Amino acid sequence: MPCCGELRPGHEVHVSPNKSFTLDALQLRMVRYRTAGEIEADLIALKRAAERAGSALGCPFASSDEFEAAVIRARRAQGTLPPPRARRMRSFVPALTVLAAGIAWALLAL
Repeated sequence: MPCCGELRPGHEVHVSPNKSFTLDALQLRMVRYRTAGEIEADLIALKRAAERAGSALGCPFASSDEFEAAVIRARRAQGTLPPPRARRMRSFVPALTVLAAGIAWALLAL
C-alpha cells in the first residue's frame, strides 16, 4: 500500500497523515491570486531595495591604491602607525652625482 501520498500508475493519491504536504494542498498554496495593490506594493519594495543595493555598492575610491592610502592616513591620524620617515633619496642623488664626477675625473686624469 502506498505511503504518504505516493503516486503509482493506475492508483489514486491516498490520504496522508500530514495533510499539509498532499498534492492538493501544495497546488492550492502555489496558485494564489494577488490583488493589484499587493503587486504594486511588492514592485515598489523591489525598486527601493534595488536603489539601496546600488548605492551600497558605490565606492569613493578609484583604485585599491587610493583605498590603501586612505587607510594609512586614517591609521596615522589615530596614532596607530608611526609618522612617515624622511626620504633618503634626496641625499642619494647628490652623492651619486659627486661620485660619478669623481670617477670621471679620475679616469680622465690617467
